[in-house]
Amino acid sequence: MATLNVYQHFYMTISGDTVARGSRSAPTAITVDGQKKEWNRSLATATTALVWDGTATDEPLSNFDFLYIKSDQDLLVEFTCDKGAEVGTVVFARKVLASEPMMILHDDAMANYTAAFATGTADVIDRIRVRNTSGSTAVVDVVLVT
Repeated sequence: MATLNVYQHFYMTISGDTVARGSRSAPTAITVDGQKKEWNRSLATATTALVWDGTATDEPLSNFDFLYIKSDQDLLVEFTCDKGAEVGTVVFARKVLASEPMMILHDDAMANYTAAFATGTADVIDRIRVRNTSGSTAVVDVVLVT
């Protein structure tokens, strides 16, 4: 077991009012097994790449407790929940803007979810793909930790 420390903080002043949350000195501590996967690639524009597939037999990690993605160009990040076909496949995407890192502190997700919190089944993210939509080659840095 190991401890992963994640620092999250923001600070801004708008019209003389300061808004700040998080901490630069007290991290969020996540207990992890201490295994990692790093995926660092150049990705041509209009190209999609599989970053991680937790259901693949040759994948070093079957799940994750921490995900970090950063690119020097805009990306779409596609998450597949239930690629393992236990509940029902759900695919959702998120845009990650150039030089703005995205972090997720767990792989929890919902499959078979319906609007207004009516129903759904607790599940996990099983697969992550990235697509470069920027028009230029992107340098993509991904770290998964379990």
